[in-house]
Amino acid sequence: MNIFGPHKPSRRWTWHSPGGEYHNQIDYILIKRRFQSSVNIAQTRSFPGADVGSDHELVMMTFALRLEKSKKRGNIRIKFDVDKLKDPNILTTFQANIGGRFAPLLALENDQDLTPDDLAETFNETLTEKASKLLGKPRVKKKKVDD
Repeated sequence: MNIFGPHKPSRRWTWHSPGGEYHNQIDYILIKRRFQSSVNIAQTRSFPGADVGSDHELVMMTFALRLEKSKKRGNIRIKFDVDKLKDPNILTTFQANIGGRFAPLLALENDQDLTPDDLAETFNETLTEKASKLLGKPRVKKKKVDD
């Protein structure tokens, strides 16, 4: 974060040349963009005349930290280009692939070792795999702006 805002130039300068002829703003306080709203811009400035034993000025920033629980993303929903299913060739290919893959699942249904959760997970994995191969992701359509 650099010193910005409505400060007079002497409070924005952070370095003075040894002769005092040149002044620059070369010292910075770095913060992440996430915390940028926590900075009080009016209170961010340099302190000319502070005795720090250097040709640099003391830079101060008032920072009011507001913590918020980070939002965890759950399962990301995968979107498929279902408009491709309007094509009869792709539709029959998709149905044949899906039907061929679920015939063994129906045979496994009578097996006592598999739980309904295992069957549902296998169903979802198979469907997602085949849909991603045949349908793919939808193209992002840019909105047209009319003048």
